[in-house]
Amino acid sequence: MRCAVFHDEQSQSSLPGAVRSAEPRIETFEQRRASLTRTLCDLEALAKTLPRGSLKRQSARARVVEIQKELRVLKGKMGVEKKNQNLGDFLIQMFKERVTKAEWDGVVAEARRRYELQEHCTS
Repeated sequence: MRCAVFHDEQSQSSLPGAVRSAEPRIETFEQRRASLTRTLCDLEALAKTLPRGSLKRQSARARVVEIQKELRVLKGKMGVEKKNQNLGDFLIQMFKERVTKAEWDGVVAEARRRYELQEHCTS
């Protein structure tokens, strides 16, 4: 029944309308991601200030893990999910989840500069 309802909705909408309906959903995903990322940063900072072994710290760390999982699921829904090949892929994924787009773009630009510099030095 669920598939039939989806099929009916799809046949009634034109392509431009379908594209327009996808845009708010993507914006919602982006807003949700930004909100989760802010919460994640706040919780990580809070967990660092709490005494080791305390119940509050354990609770904060557990919530950090939950938010990280939510971010991964959200990225999958956004069509960003990919298979991780090695530890480096996981590190990149975790780092990218915790920084803003501007920070990420800066890191990527710096990495490209270093890569090009290394390439010219070895040639």
